[in-house]
Amino acid sequence: MKTADGLAWTVVAATLACGAGFRAGAAGFTLPIALDHNRILVDVQFEKKDGSFRKARAWVDSGGPSLILGGPLAQELGIEWEAPAAAGREAKVDTALPRGMRFGDLPLPLDGVACTVCPHLAQPFAGVPAEARLPSAVMSRFDVLFDYPGRRMTLAPRGTLRHRGVRVPCLVEAKTGIVQFDVRMAGETVSFALDNGATCTLVREDLAVQAGQRNPAWATRRGLLGCANMWGMEQETEWAMIRLGEILVGGVAVSDAGAACLPKGLFEWYSKKTASPVAGLLGPNVLKAFRVGIDFAGGAVYLERVLRDDPHDMDLVGLTLRPNRDGTFDVIAAAESTGAMPGDRLLKVGGLDAAGQTMGQVVDALRGKPGSKRRLVLERRGETRTVEATVIRYL
Repeated sequence: MKTADGLAWTVVAATLACGAGFRAGAAGFTLPIALDHNRILVDVQFEKKDGSFRKARAWVDSGGPSLILGGPLAQELGIEWEAPAAAGREAKVDTALPRGMRFGDLPLPLDGVACTVCPHLAQPFAGVPAEARLPSAVMSRFDVLFDYPGRRMTLAPRGTLRHRGVRVPCLVEAKTGIVQFDVRMAGETVSFALDNGATCTLVREDLAVQAGQRNPAWATRRGLLGCANMWGMEQETEWAMIRLGEILVGGVAVSDAGAACLPKGLFEWYSKKTASPVAGLLGPNVLKAFRVGIDFAGGAVYLERVLRDDPHDMDLVGLTLRPNRDGTFDVIAAAESTGAMPGDRLLKVGGLDAAGQTMGQVVDALRGKPGSKRRLVLERRGETRTVEATVIRYL
């Protein structure tokens, strides 16, 4: 016999399975989410000039303050802009805001939020299957719950969500809505931003080197793979990764977190968006084991652990990939065990045709148990070749 609570959660689960949202308390709303390459994707609605609404898939980014729209979506919403000064395909232009935006039935206030349109791109970010970005500056006007294990997200008026888990005090930058908190790493306390728009935890390179020297058992590797292979930039072939044996986020212990080690200058740029300088970003490779609540008004993040930390997220075929705007994927770095070379185009992983897939789908296809094989079909200098690549634990 089901208890009342059990029956309620059965109804909620059935509702989410059908792809619909549901009310969270009197005025909040909960929507199902998808995860791709650790990024949260959610369907929101934008108001058109005629008052009707148009559904669009948005990338949820707690580390990005501006609303960003693809050109076709912006055009359909009736947003007008002058031709960008840069004529290239990657051009961006600042525009007026859409008439309105909703999260389920919940209106999202956009006043004071910057809006950018990418006129020539349906999906503004390479490798991210989304037409828009839901930014931190909008989410910070609510109570927020990112339920990674439950694959759902809630926005509710400030002060109305009953957060659970360990309370971690945080700073909130008022304009951007980006939060930061103290993390204890290798005997030092450093400030990290909470950035679920990234694909991986990031650490300032000099601090990562010091942490590795103090903890020689922490694995390191040159070149970003798996979830650390964020955008396919050339620098990703040179940046290092480290397996952080243990860090403390407030009172929450996190074990074996993989992190990309980025130059100090990138954190100096990022710190222009935060209340005080940060030396790391806590990313979704860590967060996905938790229900993550944010009480912006109360200055606190709540971490409720649901799953164990994953020490095997770097068990895969050792390719660093670049997602191209035409939906194809190029190899920009490859471990010897893969049989691939920089400059190859990845056509297939097993039975999966790479072209047209998301970054997350292709990277997931490269994963497996160390020692297992993955059949890769590559194009090299106009010729197609098939190789058997070995799955290795790289970190």
